[in-house]
Amino acid sequence: MTITLPQIGTRMSVESAHLSGRFWSTLIGYRKGSYVMLETPETKIPPGLSVAFSEQDVLTIRYVENGTVVGFRTPVLGRIRAPVMLIVAAYPHHVHTHALRQHPRLSCYLPCHGRIGEHVFTRAILRDVSVHGCQLRIPVENLPPEGKQKLLEGEIEIELALLGEHGSNTIDQCINGRVVGLESQRGYAMLRVHTDADLNELMSYLSAFTARIEFSSTA
Repeated sequence: MTITLPQIGTRMSVESAHLSGRFWSTLIGYRKGSYVMLETPETKIPPGLSVAFSEQDVLTIRYVENGTVVGFRTPVLGRIRAPVMLIVAAYPHHVHTHALRQHPRLSCYLPCHGRIGEHVFTRAILRDVSVHGCQLRIPVENLPPEGKQKLLEGEIEIELALLGEHGSNTIDQCINGRVVGLESQRGYAMLRVHTDADLNELMSYLSAFTARIEFSSTA
């Protein structure tokens, strides 16, 4: 069966068997059943390695399409150095998927800060994100002194910094909503937050890092 890849220009997450971390790339082109061409991500070559993304490498590639994370593993066939740096990898024979719409909450662990009303809080952790909400863990001592009932339906602003495309710069993300639930857990408070804004873009970004896609040994 021939797999159909997404449209040219799709943003993809790339992992290398020889490099640590994940990188961002863009789909440049492909020939069905033969090869896939990607922009070469910027990276530092670690000691002991003469070149990144060589013919001895195997890549794990993930992207989001229509609310589903698609992933596949593929060996590098070659590299193009001019006029631009490109990676040529084998066209996948198998893909694995993770449907975000079947899992409306995407788990994560992201440090953040913000404010509830006029009260500023720090040392908080964003624990999951859904299309119209999220869950936040805050140390009890960082909560406003007014009490639980005052918090419920209170306006909240959450600020976090996400890694940029090459891991060196950051992207500021702000979530505005209201507190709709609160539970105490051993010195922490778990706040459920509802937002009228659509958080699909944030979920798509995080899914490349947090969605679990299991690869079979033959993939």
